[in-house]
Amino acid sequence: MISNWLALRDWQVKHIIPGHHGGELVPHEMGKWGAMPIIEEDNTVVYPKLE
Repeated sequence: MISNWLALRDWQVKHIIPGHHGGELVPHEMGKWGAMPIIEEDNTVVYPKLE
């Protein structure tokens, strides 16, 4: 949730993913590790209701 908020405000967000050589930096992608957020016209981040 924080990563999505930061990315919408033009921050460069990268995730540290553990790996064989200490890990790697992976650029943030909306919805890659969770629900795809809905971005309102005022840049409010909203998530779909769980059913």
